[in-house]
Amino acid sequence: MTDFGMKASTARKLLTILTVSGFLFVIFIPAASAQIDLGMNFAASFGLPSDDIRILISGIIRSMLGLVGFILVLMIMLSGFKYMTHGGDEEAKDMAINGIKSAIIGLVIMMVSFSAAHFLIEAVADATGMM
Repeated sequence: MTDFGMKASTARKLLTILTVSGFLFVIFIPAASAQIDLGMNFAASFGLPSDDIRILISGIIRSMLGLVGFILVLMIMLSGFKYMTHGGDEEAKDMAINGIKSAIIGLVIMMVSFSAAHFLIEAVADATGMM
């Protein structure tokens, strides 16, 4: 046992890891301390888009809202299928109707948020001269 209460093999592994890490740190420190251009060319070198951040965010918002709308339409279809095949079971029928109501409410909320996001994106684009 060492002074820290760990086995000798664990202490050797830890010492080896620390030695290798220190060696790599010393070797790569000149590269890390060099002046790096962190502009758009740097982003492009990693395959990131070089568009304006506002365009990226608006695209992400539109994509997410479109995905949510697609999921809600699928929920309406699934609940409609459950309603058509309830087979006289009143509990299954009520669950299907509640699912349809919830999905329609969600779809309305999503459409309102899509409209608000579209309005805000266009307002920012007009104010900044982006588009």
